Order: sequence, then structure tokens, then C-alpha cells
Amino acid sequence: MSTVSTALSRNRPLQAFLYVLAWTALGTMAASQSVITYALQGDQPPVWLIFKLTMPIWYTWAALTPVIFLAAHRFPLRGAGWATHLPAHVALNLTMLLVSGGIEIGVRALLGFPVPNVQAALAGNIQVSVLTYWTVLWVAHGLAYYRESQARMVRTAELTAQLSKARLEALRAQLHPHFLFNTLHAISAFIREEPEKAEVMLAELGELLRAAMDAANEPTVPLSREMEHIDRYLSIQKSRLGDRLHVEVDVSPDLGDARVPNLLLQPLVENAVEHGISNRLGEGWLWIRGSRENGSLCLEVEDDGPGLPDEKLDPANWRVGLRNTRDRLAQLYGPQQRFELVNSDNGGLKVRVLIPLDPSD
Repeated sequence: MSTVSTALSRNRPLQAFLYVLAWTALGTMAASQSVITYALQGDQPPVWLIFKLTMPIWYTWAALTPVIFLAAHRFPLRGAGWATHLPAHVALNLTMLLVSGGIEIGVRALLGFPVPNVQAALAGNIQVSVLTYWTVLWVAHGLAYYRESQARMVRTAELTAQLSKARLEALRAQLHPHFLFNTLHAISAFIREEPEKAEVMLAELGELLRAAMDAANEPTVPLSREMEHIDRYLSIQKSRLGDRLHVEVDVSPDLGDARVPNLLLQPLVENAVEHGISNRLGEGWLWIRGSRENGSLCLEVEDDGPGLPDEKLDPANWRVGLRNTRDRLAQLYGPQQRFELVNSDNGGLKVRVLIPLDPSD
């Protein structure tokens, strides 16, 4: 079925043929009804003349239908403003009644039939006009709702795929051989000299990986839980890097219930540690901030590393993890979110995330 629908959507001549065929069928049914009515009254129905009188009226409605669809799009009869749009449709229906009445007068004149006056022509067409207009309008709204429903389904599927991709990227980063090798190497070094520290590191690593795997069940989590995940990651990195890594966290306590995408901060913090601090010989600072900003949640991850050259700040040149985070936020929040990379005043890189703040979500 989907293959047929796809083929039909791409074949304009076939669409036009089926469209005309549908209106021809409606006109045929209307003309046949008139023929049957004549026959039931005991008259000899002029079949061919009835068809010649009826079909132009229905082809006129075929030509007017795209106008009704445009009116349905421009003045939808749904939502809060439907009542203000209703007069526009009434006016358009009356206009089309005049058009169909004029077509009937013209057709009768061409065929040599007695030409009714305007009032009689309108009276004869009012029932068909009202019924046809509002039926087509209902169909237009139904198709619009169907398209929107399909678009929502596609968007949901894309979001699900994007979330899965982001989770896989985050998990892959945590399972990256370089990260695991350094962590396990540090654990092995502490086993004899500082066994308690090695035990803590191993427990933190296990919790870190478990949290990443559990992320598949929760697209969003409270910010407090996200920060717990970051604390575990930083605990491992502090054990590895020692006094070389300094972290300052400034997140407003009242933001703990705010919902954020699961594993949102992990790739941002990892980039800051790996590219801004761990590759340096000296000490490095990492700042994580969370605050309210004009009714939104503002999250910042900043380091004092070398920063990025201007061309690397261009979104087209971002690394995979950053692109995935940007795309994920766009899918979740649309135009209500912002994701920015800038070189900070201290020479390092600052990543800034702005998302809707709705703790009740």
C-alpha cells in the first residue's frame, strides 16, 4: 500500500486523471438520480440531455475545490480562532453558489433550454452548493489533520532515532578504549598502594556504564540526576588526573527538578576534559553552571584550555558528539532551544545550552 501511495504522490498526470475521474463519478451519480426520478414519475427521461446539464456543474465544483482547500488552510475551522474564520467560509460558499448558478444559466442557454432567472438558478443550486462546499471543506480539514498526524509520527520516529543515536554515541564515548584503558590503568595502579581508592573508582565506573545503559528508558531526567552522573564521571577523571583537574560547579539548587535530556552534559564535559585539560601538562579548570534565564534553563560547560580556531566554531565543522547534541536539542525543543560554542574570555571553550524550563514536565 505504501508503495502505491508513494508512486501516486510522484505521478502528477495520474493524480489529475483520478481527480477528474472522481468528479465524473459524482456527476454521473447525480445525473443518474435525476434520470431515476423522471422514470419514477412516469416521464420519459431525456438521459443524454440530463447528463449534458449536470456534468458541467460538477466539473465546475472540481475546478473550485482547490480554492476550498486553500480557504481551509487559510481559515481553518479548528482551534481557538475557528469562530472568526466561519464568516469567510460562508461568504466563499455564497460566492461559489453564484458561480454554479451562473454556470447552469450558461449551459442551459448553450443547449437551447429555457433559461431560469437568477433567483430560480440560485434556489435550484443552493442545496448542492452548501452540501458540496462543506463536504469538501470537511475533507480538506481531514486531510490536513492526517498530514499533520503523519508529520508528528515522522518527527517522533526521527526523535527516537536521534535519541538512540545520541545514547549510542554517549555510550561509545564512555566505552572508548582510550577512556577505559586510562581508567583501568589508573585502577590497577591504585590496587596495591591505595586499594580503597581503586575500589571507589571501579564502583564509579560501574555506575557510569549502568547509567548510560539505563538511559534508553528515559529520554529526559531531572537535572539533579544528570549532575549525579557528571559527578561520577568527574570522580574518575580526578582520580586519573589528580591535582591537574580543578572543577567548579555552580548549579542553582532549586533547578534540581528541571527536566533535561538524559546524558546531555556528559559529552560536553568529556570534550572539555579530554580536549581542554587532559592533553596539557599543567593544571586546568572546568566550570559547570546552571541558572535561570528569562524563564529558560541555561547550562554552561567551560574550560580554560586552548579553545578552538574560528573555523572549528562553525557548526559545519563540529565533532560528532556536538552535532548529535545540537540535533537532539532541536528535535526535542525546536526553536525554543539554543546551543552555542564560543571561545571564552579565559582562552578556553564555552558551550552554552538554553532549553525551556518546566520542572513539572
